[in-house]
Amino acid sequence: MLSIGNRTLKELVCDVYRLKQYQLVGDEGWMKTTSYDIAGKTIGPASFSQMLAMVKTMLADRFDLRFHREIRRLRGYWLVIGKGGSRLRRPDANDPTPAGISNRGRFIQGWKVPVSRLVDFLGGEIQIPLTDKTGLDGVFDFKLEWAEEARSLGPDVLPDEDKPSLFAALQEQLGLKLEVHPCPVEMFVIDHVAKPSEN
Repeated sequence: MLSIGNRTLKELVCDVYRLKQYQLVGDEGWMKTTSYDIAGKTIGPASFSQMLAMVKTMLADRFDLRFHREIRRLRGYWLVIGKGGSRLRRPDANDPTPAGISNRGRFIQGWKVPVSRLVDFLGGEIQIPLTDKTGLDGVFDFKLEWAEEARSLGPDVLPDEDKPSLFAALQEQLGLKLEVHPCPVEMFVIDHVAKPSEN
């Protein structure tokens, strides 16, 4: 049984094709605002990859989704080590905490994870292509906390001035820095999409 609830078409496409939102081109306004519930039945047990294939087929059949991929050069960032050196901590060999990442709002904590996991999270947060150029191997523990950007808050909500911006927090708390660098990115370009007919 396949069940997906309250997802926009843009979210569905990004989920099943493993895209960051900045990689999707040609998404219409309703793709970002209209939510759908999806239910499907499988003949016998199905793996995760088989479920993904089912959703891709449904997107093509019900939404008439057609697309192509192309490489475009976008403004991006490199994650590099700051002047004072990395502040990422090597895990304690006796720490029983399992490897993983937890995030709540503008706070993220990692245990025994490679820098690539941090880069993947940050890339989704800033929605700009991000490449790891730290040269740091192995796994690390870290904590990172930052303030909500003023532009994303409501008109009557003031930013938390006790917390730094994400860029400043990376430097102050982890000893890392974001540098602007154009980079090639594979884009998912929608050629055609249509609202589905009623069931």
